[in-house]
Amino acid sequence: MEKKFYLPALVIFVLLTFGVNAQRMKFHRITAEIEPQKLAYLFSNGLEIDHFNYENKKNFTAEISDSDLSLLKKNNVKVTYIVEDLEKNLTKYNQDIDKKASKNAKMAVTTPSNFALGSYGGYFTFAELQTILDNMRALYPNLISAKSSIGTTVEGRNVFMVKISDNPDVDEAEPEMFFNAVHHAREPMSMSQLIFFMWHILENYNTDKEIRTLVNSTELYLVPCVNPDGYVYNQGTNPSGGGMWRKNRKNNGNNTYGVDINRNYGFQWGIDNTGSSPTTSSETYRGPSAFSEPETQIIRNFCNAHTFTLSMDFHAYGNYCIHPYGYATTNTNPELSLFQQMGSFFVAENGFVSGNAMQTVAYTANGAGDDWKYGEQTTKGKIYSFTPEIGPAAEGFYPASSRIIPLCNTTVEMNKKAMKVATFFAKVTPTANQTLSSTSGTLTYSIQNFSVKPASYTVSIAPISSAITSVGAAKTYNTLTLLQSQSDNIAFTIDSATPYGTTLQFAITVNNGLSPQTDTVSVMYNCATPNNLATSNVTLNSATLSWGAVAGATSYYVSYKNSASATWSADTLVSSTSFSLNGLTQSQTYNWRVRTSTCSNYSQGNFTTLSPCLAPTTPTTSAITSTSATLNWGAVSGATNYTVEYKLASSATWITATSTNTTTSYALSGLTLSSTYDWRVKANCASGSSTYATGQFTTSSITYCASKGTNLTYMWMDYVQLGSINRTSGKDAGYYNGTALSTNTVRGASQTITFSAGFTSTVYTMYWRVWIDYNKNGVFTDAGEQVVSTTFNGAGNKTGTFTIPTTALLGTTRMRVSAKYGAYPTSCETFTYGEVEDYTINITATAQINALARVDGMESQDNSFLDFNSNDVTAYPNPVTDIVTIRLNYNTIDEPKKVKMTTANGFELGTKEVILENNEFKIDTKGLKTGMYFISVQEADKQKVVKIIKE
Repeated sequence: MEKKFYLPALVIFVLLTFGVNAQRMKFHRITAEIEPQKLAYLFSNGLEIDHFNYENKKNFTAEISDSDLSLLKKNNVKVTYIVEDLEKNLTKYNQDIDKKASKNAKMAVTTPSNFALGSYGGYFTFAELQTILDNMRALYPNLISAKSSIGTTVEGRNVFMVKISDNPDVDEAEPEMFFNAVHHAREPMSMSQLIFFMWHILENYNTDKEIRTLVNSTELYLVPCVNPDGYVYNQGTNPSGGGMWRKNRKNNGNNTYGVDINRNYGFQWGIDNTGSSPTTSSETYRGPSAFSEPETQIIRNFCNAHTFTLSMDFHAYGNYCIHPYGYATTNTNPELSLFQQMGSFFVAENGFVSGNAMQTVAYTANGAGDDWKYGEQTTKGKIYSFTPEIGPAAEGFYPASSRIIPLCNTTVEMNKKAMKVATFFAKVTPTANQTLSSTSGTLTYSIQNFSVKPASYTVSIAPISSAITSVGAAKTYNTLTLLQSQSDNIAFTIDSATPYGTTLQFAITVNNGLSPQTDTVSVMYNCATPNNLATSNVTLNSATLSWGAVAGATSYYVSYKNSASATWSADTLVSSTSFSLNGLTQSQTYNWRVRTSTCSNYSQGNFTTLSPCLAPTTPTTSAITSTSATLNWGAVSGATNYTVEYKLASSATWITATSTNTTTSYALSGLTLSSTYDWRVKANCASGSSTYATGQFTTSSITYCASKGTNLTYMWMDYVQLGSINRTSGKDAGYYNGTALSTNTVRGASQTITFSAGFTSTVYTMYWRVWIDYNKNGVFTDAGEQVVSTTFNGAGNKTGTFTIPTTALLGTTRMRVSAKYGAYPTSCETFTYGEVEDYTINITATAQINALARVDGMESQDNSFLDFNSNDVTAYPNPVTDIVTIRLNYNTIDEPKKVKMTTANGFELGTKEVILENNEFKIDTKGLKTGMYFISVQEADKQKVVKIIKE
């Protein structure tokens, strides 16, 4: 009989054990490198990971099942185990963490005296949860209700609810909010932090004015364990923590168990198979229909029976704060900006990432509680719902017990902020360090609204000090939006006999209509001090102090000191509102103070004396060409700008290039080639100008490239004519240097050049080109410098016509004429048949200047007696506003010079003789209109001409 009795029992035990083990799937904490495209592919092909951390678009960390692990390996993802078989090895892994953990760092709040870790790996068993709720009721019967069941689960367990409020057993007309935890059975951290927070507000209700106002103004409903069946199942398989069961314990009838109750809510349920799964064995199985599960029916009915403003559905892990919608990749939430504002406010202290599902956990979730609470607005009102995910990804679903309290601390401020948003809560902040200098004044403050609901607040002040004789009326605020602040004040008066130095105390109260908050604020009564302190006319060793007049004051005391000293000078009595300090030390910071002669309290200011203006350092010259150079120097601290001057080394007169240069370099142009120049620079500071730093450079000469023909057997260049250049020749060995020959040309004037070739017998086609180096840079390749390009077959002359650009540099430059057989020559080419000749041309001012030739009644077109070489005569400053200096840059006969000024169209303004001083003379142009003028200096048989611009 014994055998018959025990054998079936043994069989039953074996079968039950087999049934339990058959359901067990191993989970592992792993890390891997997965590119974004591959991760998306894995999710679309069966990867069911519900929590993971993904950084730098490749570093993937998660707790995954055997089936997910197989999928990764099948797709050639190399996996590194952090903890292999979590249910088996997590306890030891966490014990190692606990051993290494140092004493807890200072937490955001003091750990509640009634909070202790549970026996379930530091977490609470379901039985311990019930005991805790009973103890809370026993200790705080006026703040928390007795636990009550709001429904039963698949396996018949109660889903318990408690309410925290100032009258927990009475349904008052106060804003309602909902906190819940453990939708997913393997997330005990969500429950632990909720219990921690409940103890925190219960224990601090009598001492923390903010908590008292929140509790008095709110009905906070709490369900610490939405999924007790799954939770208890994990306790059974892993009593020390680490059970990886996620869903409820519904028998699906096909040897699979459980529905993910956070995919079973009715809003957008089953909209796709990415945000939830139709497969019963899946971790995210959504159930056969929306609200098919008792647990979701319980939450639905409970929400429909209340008017919750806000809900916090606590989960683990990831350190996220998730808001609707999560069912689609594109968030169509009509109040998205409001959710974003609230989410950012909640996580400001704990650093959680706020966003929707795609922005946080990086996957969609349909049928979730958050989406239903907000999205379903027919059977109930909208609920602003959030899902905080507690704990970092690296610690997984079961952080070590030494980490529980620190993680609880991360949510305290967030949860209090959620209560502020759900109820009517405002904070009044008095302005710091308020003072009063007469018998009437205002107490200033700012008020900030935290409620997402329309709210009305009243702010009032009441006297505490007997010296306060009256206060103004209370102020009402009913238009403040979420987190909006407004500054305001309330007037008051004090007794005229109140002595200076009295501290006036007020009670300031903000009343939300449910629970007033009162704070104490102090105002110091003292005689008026000068304001608008200013320091001006600061020099190396002096400064002028000034301040605003004080009503009724007839004199003031002023003192000062070096900021490095602790000793003030003796007070100096002054009857005005300014005072001059002298005998100071340069580059020093000074403090100064001033008070009325009848008061002892000062107003203070400070200033720094100027530093001497130092000369620029390391003057250097760079980018030197034949006509330009760049001047460089080291920056001077405190310099506002720099003055740059230059001159020919042979001259005694400096030319100001600029007096307002703000950089540490300056480009000179229009220089004479192969000439030595001196230059100098000084810094201009607020304290004055420095001495000069000097430099010297020599402009370069121009070297042109070689070009020639190497074979003159058959052909050569035998004639070139341009202006006064007129040369007939024979064979010149392939190149002729005719730069000793020159002709004058005029800017803007058309020129005709004539040339011809010589041949031994047979006549060949020659390719001709002519170049002029208009910008004097030593090359002929700049735009516009090729002036003739033509072919010519036969004897006789060929002509080419061109116009001198008005932008060509004045003075002498080179012209190159090249004739080549077979193809057009380039300017720097050595070729076989043909010849090259170089000449000098002298470019003078614009064609309008020819009018000068007729000033004396000379109508001849031969203007050779005019010399427009800009290197011989210079004018500065140019452009000019008043006095212009004319300098002759050559050795001249020591006798008076005849000087003539002419307008641009040739009208003579006057002629006079001048006496040179250091080769210079000056002309006053203040009476001239703006425009272009020409000044000519008669020199023997030539007139030296320079153009000036009058501004």
